[in-house]
Amino acid sequence: MRGIKVGNLLIYRNSEICLISRIISNNNSTPAIIVGIDSNFVRHQGPIGDWSTIIGKREELGKFCCCVSDKILQEKEINTGK
Repeated sequence: MRGIKVGNLLIYRNSEICLISRIISNNNSTPAIIVGIDSNFVRHQGPIGDWSTIIGKREELGKFCCCVSDKILQEKEINTGK
């Protein structure tokens, strides 16, 4: 995969869509370890081989977005008492 950046969405071990939060590079500036957060705010970390593109995963991406949105709204309700 080329052009991986913080903020991209990738799939970890073909099971969890994650928002990339950190990229640890090796000596030649290529990604060695990628860190991401899934829709349940669980941290996943692994070598680049554990990650794959989300291209063609429309249904999974929709579930990820809905889950994150629901959690944000729930947190807002808790904090505002509404």
